[in-house]
Amino acid sequence: MKLIQIYNKLLKHFGKQYWWPADTPFEVIIGAILTQNTSWNNVEKAIDAL
Repeated sequence: MKLIQIYNKLLKHFGKQYWWPADTPFEVIIGAILTQNTSWNNVEKAIDAL
């Protein structure tokens, strides 16, 4: 519960950051998985191909 409070305070102070270029939750999940073992350039290519 404490973590959620911290997150909410940061979100209120800084607002959404829009740092993850995804349009859907599916793209976020796939991008997060791919970035663990792949360069970001290849992740973008893979997401575009989906």
